Amino acid sequence: MAPVTPPLAAQLSPTARELIRGTLERVLDDAPALFAELHDAVAASAPAGLVADPALALEIERSNVAVLAAWLEANIRWPGEPVEPVLSADTLNIVRDVARRGLEDSTYNYFRVGLAVASQHIMHAAFALSTDPVVLREALATMLSSSADYIDRSISALREVIEQEREARSTGGRTRRLEVATALLEGEGADTALASSRLGFELGRPLLGSILWADPRTGPGVDGLERAARALAEACGARTPLVIPASAASVWAWLPTAQPPDAQTLRAQLSPVGEVRMAIGSTGMGVSGFRRGHLDAMQTQRVMHRLGHAVDLATHDEVRVVALAGSDEPAAGEFVAVVLGALATAAPELRSTLRSVVSSGFDTVTVAESLGLHRNTVLARVRRAENLLPPGWERRWIDIALALELDRWLGGGATLRSSAS
Repeated sequence: MAPVTPPLAAQLSPTARELIRGTLERVLDDAPALFAELHDAVAASAPAGLVADPALALEIERSNVAVLAAWLEANIRWPGEPVEPVLSADTLNIVRDVARRGLEDSTYNYFRVGLAVASQHIMHAAFALSTDPVVLREALATMLSSSADYIDRSISALREVIEQEREARSTGGRTRRLEVATALLEGEGADTALASSRLGFELGRPLLGSILWADPRTGPGVDGLERAARALAEACGARTPLVIPASAASVWAWLPTAQPPDAQTLRAQLSPVGEVRMAIGSTGMGVSGFRRGHLDAMQTQRVMHRLGHAVDLATHDEVRVVALAGSDEPAAGEFVAVVLGALATAAPELRSTLRSVVSSGFDTVTVAESLGLHRNTVLARVRRAENLLPPGWERRWIDIALALELDRWLGGGATLRSSAS
């Protein structure tokens, strides 16, 4: 059978035009499922360093939505007409951020991956609405041709943005520092003196790695994140930090200090920072400490990302055990369910109070003061929590302590129970 040449929009038959509208309306009606599948497909094809960064992952998701939704809506209004590329703030941000890391080719791949996912949904919707082979061929050929043209036009427009970013990279100090830092994190350029010179920051001393990020749309931007990084350094008693913008909504920071910070103290001092989220890594000496501290900050950030906005600041010391034990979330969920029994599904304040009591060495007076409760209230909650634990819990305090921490950092009882089911 000879291939079908899609007609011009003006030459579309009325039935094909209505089928296109009906198909794309049905696809939009099921947009959550489409976008979820699209995000998963793009994440699977993206470099690990990009999707591991929650700020970048959010930018990619929003760009996916903006690009695909624009094409769907345009073709519902004007089936088959050319659609202008969408250069939204989310799309431009992710393109620039990826280009700064030298991964611009992956940007083009996102569009092609998205087109493949959307095409499957479009075909399923079209076949559900019509059984007329002539109308189906006309409508599908038009939609697939239109979407392919849209992707080609979008990629062409983004190439111009990337070229501009390349020019800026050749002269921009921030971008050069990002390139040097990325090379160090990937195990290249171990010469401490040379790397220090390129970064304009002395690496041959104890360093504390950290990552700060915010919502790309509502956050304070890179300048605000840099101010927050300096506030973090001040709260840690450190001198001027090295701060490198990693994306439009995140910065990497290294603080010259050998002292691991206390999370509670930082939360008290940095509460005015508000919308900025902070993942604090570990301390280490020189280039190896530079690398280890950042990797630990990334691990902390991933744990925080699971919790949404429930926690705005966390240290690696807080999440270290959970990050290791929770690397297999279904297994972690099963562990919590087995160890805590009925307590896993009880009121959250019972688990949080018991966790505080256990972590304090069973100092109920201190716990009551920290929670602003009467000691009798704390004791009553502990008794209720203990009554919900499985038989033999008295001999399993280590397991209980770990289960309570997993419950706290991996998203709470509901998430863990669904993982275990």
